[in-house]
Amino acid sequence: MNIREIKQKYDAERSQVFDKYGVFFAFSDKQFLEKRKPDVAYMIHNGMVCPKENFAAVAEELGDIVERQTAELLQHRKELIHYELANYECQIVMDMREAVDVLAYYGITEEEVRAEWPEFMKNCIDNDYF
Repeated sequence: MNIREIKQKYDAERSQVFDKYGVFFAFSDKQFLEKRKPDVAYMIHNGMVCPKENFAAVAEELGDIVERQTAELLQHRKELIHYELANYECQIVMDMREAVDVLAYYGITEEEVRAEWPEFMKNCIDNDYF
């Protein structure tokens, strides 16, 4: 499985958790009012709207998903570095800082990213990813 497939797999798992517990996303009062159910108390976190009674279960299941996804992604460390360098279009801005910040979450150091930079850039040049 490649990085994109791993991320898609766990996105699907998160969607199942959202469906199971009645979670939805709303970024305005209008969206909230359209999707809410009467007589349900909600907790809201970063646009995620969750029935209050389900919040602990959702947090636990999402935490488990993140833990498993992180472990699986780290089995593909080099590919993950290249994926995030491309995701943040580091070859265009000629700056890897955003990717370094994201990869730090996985325990990947700036030195590791810097070591992959030449190969990443060669691939970008060879394939005209500019």
